[in-house]
Amino acid sequence: MNKKKVEIYKAIYEHTKTCLKKNQFEKMNYDATNLSLDLQMERSNVSRILNQLHQEGLLIKIQGRPTLFAAKKPIDDLNKDVYIPTTIPKGKNIKDYLELTNPFTKLRKQSSFEQDIYLRENSSLYEPIQKAKAAVLYPPRGLNTLIYGEPCTGKVNFAKSMYEFSIEKNIFKESMRYYHIDCLNYESDSNDNILKDFYGYQEKDSVHKGHFEKTRNGILVIDHIDRLPRGVLSNIYNTIVNGFYSPINASSKTVEVKSLIIAISDDESLSKDPNVKRSFPMQIRIPSLKEKSIHELLVLTLQYFQEEAIRIEKTIRISKDVLSCFIMSNYSGNLPHLHAEIIQSCSNGYHKFVDNEELFINVDFNDISTPVLNNIFDVNERINELNNILNLFSNDYFFFSPVQDNKELLFLYELNDNSQSEEPLLANIEDKLINQCIKDIDSASKIELNTIRSVMVKRIYDDLYPIMLNNPITKNENLLYGLLQHISNSINQIRSGQINNDYIMNDYKIAKQTDYDCAKKIYKKIKESYNLILPDVEIEYIATYLYLSSQWINNNYIQLLIVSEDRDTAKDYVEYINSLNFKSTANWLAIDPDKKNDDLCKEITIKIDQINKEKGVVVATDSQLIQNLESEIKSNTTAEFIIIPNISLQSLVKIAGKMESLGTTINSMSYFDLSKPSDGTDELSTEYHAQTLIKQITDKVLSESLIFLNASKACQSLFNVLVNILHDLSISYSDDLLIKFLFHCSFTIERCIKKEPMVYPKDRAIINTYSDIYYSVEKNFEIITEIFSTTIPASEFALITEIFIPYINQN
Repeated sequence: MNKKKVEIYKAIYEHTKTCLKKNQFEKMNYDATNLSLDLQMERSNVSRILNQLHQEGLLIKIQGRPTLFAAKKPIDDLNKDVYIPTTIPKGKNIKDYLELTNPFTKLRKQSSFEQDIYLRENSSLYEPIQKAKAAVLYPPRGLNTLIYGEPCTGKVNFAKSMYEFSIEKNIFKESMRYYHIDCLNYESDSNDNILKDFYGYQEKDSVHKGHFEKTRNGILVIDHIDRLPRGVLSNIYNTIVNGFYSPINASSKTVEVKSLIIAISDDESLSKDPNVKRSFPMQIRIPSLKEKSIHELLVLTLQYFQEEAIRIEKTIRISKDVLSCFIMSNYSGNLPHLHAEIIQSCSNGYHKFVDNEELFINVDFNDISTPVLNNIFDVNERINELNNILNLFSNDYFFFSPVQDNKELLFLYELNDNSQSEEPLLANIEDKLINQCIKDIDSASKIELNTIRSVMVKRIYDDLYPIMLNNPITKNENLLYGLLQHISNSINQIRSGQINNDYIMNDYKIAKQTDYDCAKKIYKKIKESYNLILPDVEIEYIATYLYLSSQWINNNYIQLLIVSEDRDTAKDYVEYINSLNFKSTANWLAIDPDKKNDDLCKEITIKIDQINKEKGVVVATDSQLIQNLESEIKSNTTAEFIIIPNISLQSLVKIAGKMESLGTTINSMSYFDLSKPSDGTDELSTEYHAQTLIKQITDKVLSESLIFLNASKACQSLFNVLVNILHDLSISYSDDLLIKFLFHCSFTIERCIKKEPMVYPKDRAIINTYSDIYYSVEKNFEIITEIFSTTIPASEFALITEIFIPYINQN
């Protein structure tokens, strides 16, 4: 290292070290101009040396204007568990990375029940999870719960999710105990010893705490409770029902039970025992593996592969076809059986990985055990459901990395989050009146009709029914009596002077004029017959209730139309959305972008009119053409519609869920925010994953194949070039693109160094057709020509340009 280089590095090193000690992150970076002034050197020389030091891995470069540099070693020494790349993209700084504590070596933190996919009501875990949440939320500290089902169905993990949910909802504090005991450990113990463990005991002057006391204000999980002796069970049941107990040998002391108690049993008959019913009022059955939906089986399988990749610290690859075999097979041993088969297949793949020095563990058909293949059943019935999900993913292979979450699994988690809601789907959180109507209609539709009639005043029915005779509400007696009951309650409240509606008048109105006309007639009749005046908000309520009832009766929901230039995308999305059993059916339309605008407009208008059911149509599209035609479409149809651009499956699930609310209108859908803030970790984890892959490619392939080039130096330089090109062209990163780019461009540089560039007859056609790609490649390769002191001709740039063309088409 020459004298100037040493001087520059030393200055940056000391500056970085000093700023780290003082936590002055914003002052930690040096730019070429300020450094040249401080060291009294030519700026151009300083800039050149800074780039050399960066290429040698000694400096961190923060892209932007001006470009900033910091010394890498002092930062690494103080933050050994945090990965910081040598090039930081524009808009980020070193502090962003230092605030992340080892984010790449573990799965992101999951919320409660997130690992239990329960998309929509048809999922096997939908009802158990709703019951679990109801049990935890019930005051003052939850309902004691029995969780039962076949052995090895995940009952203990389900209890842990209940605890995590209680923490999220602030029912319990994180400092409170989650205490799990397994009663199988008591099988050889006497009744007296078991009772001492549960109740504690007094021995001379000392008191020994039992399970009930240790979990005070926490959660006590009693696993395999059915394996306890009958005498012990009777004591525990009585203690839970009474709410008090006395420690052994201290009968004069009475202690209150203050734990939420969750019992777990493999014996399903236990749930019918009267003593169990009174002790554990909430009872939850966990389904076996064969009862789970294809969606749930896919998520479980992906979770196990991801866990295995992290455990053995190796990347695992599996094709869709091989993955399908695991999902379609039958596992008599439930979850541990499935898990064991996955571990065995990974073990078989690992043997090949070691023998052949491969880049990753590849699990193929030969690695699947014979029992898994022999136990595949009901293929014809279930394969379509599986394909509907797998078709959502364009890649034929799934990768599981120890440093990055599997993207397909994250995608399914996000879909699950988007499809669920703790509350009924309501029109708008601010529209309390509309929301109250929706809740009342939902309640009225489920109540026994005789119950409603028994509390109704016959006079109200006789007075108001003739007024509503021509309204759709008379087609459903439940909804009719629901409204009459509300009016009856309002009359009684007004008479007692206690009326107090917490919903208020809103500018946002959804009822039609005919509904308001009917509401005013009811208002007038009540004034005449009962000598009292309903407040204006009651007229608004009645009109809104009448309108929403007509929508409920006629199943009139907003319709969804997915329009795409790619037929397969539109079709796959619609099949998946419809498999979730939303109340409205999604439709699709594939368009030809080469058609004339008038023809496209006519085609879309016909489709909108065809599927419209009075409430309008949401047109979700990935085509800019459709957005440009919006005004023309409006002039050719009377149907209400809105166009939502930049569709993704996550946004479509959100849209479909929102549309099935009775109170949603096309107007309210216009303000539906589909955006989702990013936590900023994706870009970081992608870089770390890419660097791991680059090292594997460099060490195992390119270092032995390249003659003139330093493979590591070439790959690092090319990676930075690739990042810039992807940014210019708005292309997403992918492993296959990185691999293609590194292999092709490494040998391109070597050919040019040897002055043996390839001749490409189609180079002029490529340049003219894809000029944007070509000039981005040429511009970003300037640093490569400088580093390796070579010239790259247009023919080679044209070949590199061709690498990106398929990815442009995908975007």
